[in-house]
Amino acid sequence: MKKIKVFLNLFLVTSCLLLPCRSPAVEDTFEQGLRFLTTQRYDLAIKAFSEAIEVNPRNAVAYCNRGVARFFKGEHDRAIADFTSAVEINPGYTEAFCNRGGLWAKKGDHEKAVADYTKALEIHPRYPVAYCGRGIAWANRGEYDKAIADFTMALEINPRYADAYCNRGAAEFFKKDYDRAIADCTKALHIDPGYSVAYLNRGRAWFSKKDCARAITDFEKALDINPNYAEARNQLAWTLAVCPDDRYRNGAKAVELAKMATEMSPVAGFRATLAAAYAEAGRFEDASKTQESMIALLNEQGKKEQLSVNKKRLTFYREHRPWREEYAVQEKKIEKHAAKGPVNKIAEGTAKQLVARKAVSKKPGTYPYTIQVASCKVHEMSNRIVTDLRKKGDYAFNSRVHIPGKGDWTRIFIGFYENRKKAQKAVLELKKGEFRHAYVVKKPYAVRVGSSFSDRELQKLAADLRSKGYVAYSIKDQQGNENSRLLIGAFGTKKEAEGLTNKLQQQGFTTNVVLR
Repeated sequence: MKKIKVFLNLFLVTSCLLLPCRSPAVEDTFEQGLRFLTTQRYDLAIKAFSEAIEVNPRNAVAYCNRGVARFFKGEHDRAIADFTSAVEINPGYTEAFCNRGGLWAKKGDHEKAVADYTKALEIHPRYPVAYCGRGIAWANRGEYDKAIADFTMALEINPRYADAYCNRGAAEFFKKDYDRAIADCTKALHIDPGYSVAYLNRGRAWFSKKDCARAITDFEKALDINPNYAEARNQLAWTLAVCPDDRYRNGAKAVELAKMATEMSPVAGFRATLAAAYAEAGRFEDASKTQESMIALLNEQGKKEQLSVNKKRLTFYREHRPWREEYAVQEKKIEKHAAKGPVNKIAEGTAKQLVARKAVSKKPGTYPYTIQVASCKVHEMSNRIVTDLRKKGDYAFNSRVHIPGKGDWTRIFIGFYENRKKAQKAVLELKKGEFRHAYVVKKPYAVRVGSSFSDRELQKLAADLRSKGYVAYSIKDQQGNENSRLLIGAFGTKKEAEGLTNKLQQQGFTTNVVLR
């Protein structure tokens, strides 16, 4: 729970916790204090309210406003003392209880925060700010249902309360109710289009739904509104570094964003993002060093519960492997297999999955559908992964692709299927295991390099191709005879395949584009 509490302090809105204190018309020094407070001249405000207290030691409003000024100066303990003096003088002072509750929450004492907000609601049962503040305290304690109930009550009183929508969305996020979280954050943005925290919260929910495109858009919007928003910068960097979909990853940009986030805030988690960004950019030595420093900091802070996944990431970086978000989902399964030795770069198979992966039609014909299970920036690494999968009995192969703006990547596929229905059936089995983000693609074209009755001849040609960096595969000739065709890659269009054909011909191979 400790990890969640720390994250919630960053994730939930805290602006509703501190309230300006109402005041009657009083002496000039008090009015000066209010002017200084509203113009952010906190030292002068403190001096003016102190003079007002000297004139009238029972002036609860002066104590409350001096507490607000001390809060903004970072003098939290002295601020709490002032709010306490205010409620001792006036036990019915709702705002003073709310302000003290907000400070208890900021100091991590959520039990006292709940008590103060509850007292405020006993005095003023229809006070939406108190419900919102108590909801945040409940959420920081991990009691999300109570939090949602309080945010809902705040909205019944004030249906235009953007903070309550945003915070309810945060609590729903932690309950993994991502659709409701998105809906509530969207409502907050309808009320306040410049609400950067709502964009951040919604972006995290989109990311958890594996919609990296929308997540990136929301994080960028949060930064447009508030360029100094370190958490939004960090979340954008994380998405660009670890998104399972290679269309949205950008290592260089992720490094730039993560560096800025760590400079803006010393949060331990920001170092993990920087390490992941370095790995995505191929800077594995920097990734390892940064991750090591992050683990040392976690040890220093006593955050033992976060060590497991971060040590796993360090192992990846030392093996020159980037981290992907799907591995976070697989953490428990990875730990389960740890005693048996290193886990395969993609996953460990099960008998049930193996049957599904081998469910390839033996009937002659074309096989335009396959299942994409991963992608790699380093082509040699993808070749090793394909080899490992084949040793386990999988029909694995790979195909290079150039993504504009992101360079060359190699995608890894499993299986050949005559139609989408069969491929969908197989992908469901893969997803039950650890290929969580496998999906069906239609890639009807491949490059044929050889065709022969002789397995020995094909093996010799395959070895020659392997020496040039290509991992070939073979399937039966679609004409219905017994010839096997040695193929490379999988492409959506004939034009895409022709690029590889030209390259192979320059290396002395006889090739042509065929339907798989």
